[in-house]
Amino acid sequence: MSRLVLLVMVICATVMSATNGEQLLRGLWGDRLLEFLTDQLVAPQNRPEDLVNADAGKTVTSGDRPLIEVAFAPYPEDAALRLVIKAIDSGARTIEVAAYEFTSKPVADALIRAVQRGVKVHLVADAQENPGKGGRSRVEYVAAAGVAVRFDDVYPIMHDKFIVVDTDTVETGSFNFTYGAQRKNAENVLVLWHAAAVARLYAQHFDELWAESRPID
Repeated sequence: MSRLVLLVMVICATVMSATNGEQLLRGLWGDRLLEFLTDQLVAPQNRPEDLVNADAGKTVTSGDRPLIEVAFAPYPEDAALRLVIKAIDSGARTIEVAAYEFTSKPVADALIRAVQRGVKVHLVADAQENPGKGGRSRVEYVAAAGVAVRFDDVYPIMHDKFIVVDTDTVETGSFNFTYGAQRKNAENVLVLWHAAAVARLYAQHFDELWAESRPID
């Protein structure tokens, strides 16, 4: 908190201690100042927009005020899937997908629609899980439609499942891009809209996955 803010708070506290002090402040500066001072007084040391990059041991401070949207599976029916597709359909420039399992045709079709409207779409999928799905993996399906795809075989499993949209929005959670996640399992999806600081961290992680992965055969 700056010294100027502290000084203003001290002055206002003195005025507030007087009879009708709150009314006096409202008359001088209006409600916005009072709301600002209240925020300063009750704000925690670490606001939600102060994000810790655990790998680097740094705090990333952002002025973002993200909109947070959540959904769950299997009930309400398809709510989690709809939120994933909503995030994909919002893409205007870039979409980066990390997928452990990828058998969902609705998600694949949403990525293809993004390619068709000119969005650059990249996908990193787990190398062990996706080729062995008995033809059900959608990796080759989206690759044929113009999605840039690589397989990651560096780890026992590449268990990430997230989407970065326009380096501004992040979809994440337990939800694999599968019918089982959509209709059978207990799952969660969380989308952080307009959360550029978070999105940059996820995009950095995606870049690392992409660099270590190999093109599909």
